[in-house]
Amino acid sequence: MADIFVHHTSHGRHAYLGAVSFVDDHLARLLEILRVTGRLENTVVVLTSDHGMSPFPEILAAKTGHGGRLWEGDVAHQAEQSLEARNGMAFGIEFESGLFYANVGAMKARRVNVDSVANAIVAESMKGPGVRIGFTARTLPTSQDSGAVRWRRTLPPQLGWLAVLVADDGFIWSGRTVAAEHGTPTADALSIPIAFMGPGITPARYDRTVRSVDIAPTLAKLLGITPSEPLDGVPIDEVLVKK
Repeated sequence: MADIFVHHTSHGRHAYLGAVSFVDDHLARLLEILRVTGRLENTVVVLTSDHGMSPFPEILAAKTGHGGRLWEGDVAHQAEQSLEARNGMAFGIEFESGLFYANVGAMKARRVNVDSVANAIVAESMKGPGVRIGFTARTLPTSQDSGAVRWRRTLPPQLGWLAVLVADDGFIWSGRTVAAEHGTPTADALSIPIAFMGPGITPARYDRTVRSVDIAPTLAKLLGITPSEPLDGVPIDEVLVKK
C-alpha cells in the first residue's frame, strides 16, 4: 500500500486534531477489515472533508493584533424595523454568516427600492472594522474579487437576498464568544485536504490547489474508465504518477 496527500494549504489546523483522531480510529478499523478479507490490495481509498474551518480569531489577534468576530445582525434588524414601519408588513430581513437575506419578492410587490436598501445595508456594515468588501445583487455578478467569485458559487438562484459581505483576514462571522466557525465562502472554510491511498499510488505530499470535483475524474483514470459525460474536475496528475 502507498499513499499520496494533496492539500490546499500548507498551514496546520490544530482545531481539527480531535476530529482527526476520531476519524483515524474508525479508518483503522475499516482498513483492517479490508486486510483480513483480502480486499485491501485492490482498494483505493480517498479521504477528504466537507469543509474547512476558520481558526479562533482570538488566537490570531493575540499574535498579530488583527482579527476578531463580526456580526451584523443589528444592521438587519434596523433595516427590517425601518421598512416595516413604512410599509406595515415584515420582509424577513435576517443576517447569517455574511449574508443578508429577505423576502425580496414581497419587497418588490410593495414597490420597495431593493437596490437602495441593499446599498444602505452594505454601507452601514462597512463602517466598522473587519468587513473588507460588500456586494449587492447588482454588483456581485460582475466583480472579479475573490470573495465575490466564492459567493457567486455559493448562492442558489432561488434565494432571495439583499447583500453579501466578505470578512477581512483574521475576522470570522460569529455571534458567539468562543467557537470556531464554518459555512461561509472564505478561503479557510473552503480549504480541505484530499488524500489518496491504494496500490500503485506513489507516496508523496503536494501543497497546491486542487478541487473536490477532481476526485471523480482521477478515480476514473485510475480505473481506466472514460466518463460518459463531461465532468467539472480534471484528473490530479500527482496521483497518477507510477512508482
